[in-house]
Amino acid sequence: MTTSKNETTMAKMIRHDFGSIHDALNKMIIAEVKAALERLPGKRIEGDSLCRVIVSPDCDYEPRDLCVEKVWIGEENILCFSGTENHGSFIVDDDSDPWTENDDLLDITDFDYLIDQIAEQVDGDATYNLPNGSVLTCGYVAELALKQAMEKTVTV
Repeated sequence: MTTSKNETTMAKMIRHDFGSIHDALNKMIIAEVKAALERLPGKRIEGDSLCRVIVSPDCDYEPRDLCVEKVWIGEENILCFSGTENHGSFIVDDDSDPWTENDDLLDITDFDYLIDQIAEQVDGDATYNLPNGSVLTCGYVAELALKQAMEKTVTV
């Protein structure tokens, strides 16, 4: 029996494991988000529209377009997030359990925008004019430490 040229070509087609590539990218993104959150008090950030992700309940393909409003590191160092679900031109409140890194994360590349927002809080550009005429510029974490130090000085 002979095989046609088309059958031979199909047998040599190369396929990549896109699922493994996607999982590796998600793990890298999650690790970077966690590292950024570690620099914030309470290991959390909240806001009206931090970023947009597409998630699905674990093992149940029901994609949800989510406007993320809160991200935190939960128990056992699990990344958790919640927000409102977008349905066309209107938004529905999502009062269910928070989403976690264990759900099917179909598109979390916009977490890059979230990391930028955390960086602005940590490394921001708050400016203070000090009594001696100098200027101090610091980010969120340094600003918090400065305020705590000042409170100790004033209350002592």
